Amino acid sequence: MKRLTKVGVIVACERNARHIPGCLESILSQAGVQVAVLLVGDSSEWTAAVGAAAAKADGRVTYVDHEHPREHETRGDKGFPCGWSDCTVVLPAGDRLVPGALARAAGVLDRYPEVGMVYGCLLSFDSDDELPPPRTGGTEPEVWKGSDWIAERCRTAEGVEAPQVVARTDLLCELGGYRSVLPLDPDNKIWLRLATRAEIAFLPGVDHAYRRVRSGSLGPEHVPSDGMKGVQLQVDFAAHGQDRGLRWKRRMRTVERRRHGHDSAGGPGKESPKAGEGLL
Repeated sequence: MKRLTKVGVIVACERNARHIPGCLESILSQAGVQVAVLLVGDSSEWTAAVGAAAAKADGRVTYVDHEHPREHETRGDKGFPCGWSDCTVVLPAGDRLVPGALARAAGVLDRYPEVGMVYGCLLSFDSDDELPPPRTGGTEPEVWKGSDWIAERCRTAEGVEAPQVVARTDLLCELGGYRSVLPLDPDNKIWLRLATRAEIAFLPGVDHAYRRVRSGSLGPEHVPSDGMKGVQLQVDFAAHGQDRGLRWKRRMRTVERRRHGHDSAGGPGKESPKAGEGLL
């Protein structure tokens, strides 16, 4: 009998303990895969109580406390435990997985060993009472060469959010996880680094996760600790959200220039970086 793919899901809980049960249910009910959940709390008593109860009720759940749950994901030795699973998902506690999402993604990774990550679409929701019906049709994946996928991100300025993605754990560990010195768009930075080492698969027209509609994207907890420079970056990002796509595209073009041996000003560089090194 073929061994089921083991998927590790990191659930970050930031002042949203009330959403933990629904999030866990969407993960633990996934069929066709083995699941393991690392539930990262925010050191509040309420979250700790809910997390401890969840871990006691199901042996597949491990609860840990962290003052800043998102930071827990940024450290390769903690956020992406090496060897704990075949592939990894990062899911905020307020979001949900679509039924069958993990088995569908694991199937793509099994069929295409050269693919490092697979992602689908997001379906927005704002109430736990009634989730909208997801699209789960048997669409064939689009498999992109990593360099072509990066070029397409430059052309369209479209990012990919963490709940959309299932990535190979060994590759994430190889990359070293998120880089906390780059607080803006941390998810897309790691996807770009990953694309320098592997191919990327996309499931068009297939909903992979439910994304909760949030009232605000930036708060005090998002302000980095690198002084006024970091604060100014965040203020600029919030005040000019309509220009986000343009700035995204500029950053992606910079990545492409560096990949082809050019410096950030567009001139010839001294040496092209090795795959995955010094890009982001």
